[in-house]
Amino acid sequence: MVRADRMDELDRVFWKLVRHLRQRLDAILEEGATAGIWMLLQALWPAPLRMRDLAAALQVRQSTATATVDRGIAGGWVERLHDPKDRRTIWVRLTKRGEQLLTRLEKEKRAVYQEYMQVLNETEQDQLLVLLTRIVERVEKIEEKEDV
Repeated sequence: MVRADRMDELDRVFWKLVRHLRQRLDAILEEGATAGIWMLLQALWPAPLRMRDLAAALQVRQSTATATVDRGIAGGWVERLHDPKDRRTIWVRLTKRGEQLLTRLEKEKRAVYQEYMQVLNETEQDQLLVLLTRIVERVEKIEEKEDV
């Protein structure tokens, strides 16, 4: 059980970090791009995906993936392709502009993380990763129970 005072402090620190990180990452997004577009570009690197596989990779419903792809097409970052062997199958792939945006975003994201993480030595970084991974695994187990 987490003590109430510790929970309050964790909440304060977590949301402060998320807010700062979000502001820094939003600042490097190209006009019209969103965090959802960034996730779309990441999912499509290094190879195209079928729409249903893309929805699974993004962990969203297919209708949400379709709307995100529509925004990606409007921005010129992705394109849809019909499978020549089965016209019902639709593939989505990065355009050159999408690849360039993703490359820039990932480079700048790494620079932000480098700046933030330099306060921790390598052992502390490893520990943080282990602890955050444990929390994510717990969250995923809770989500699985809720989906049943």
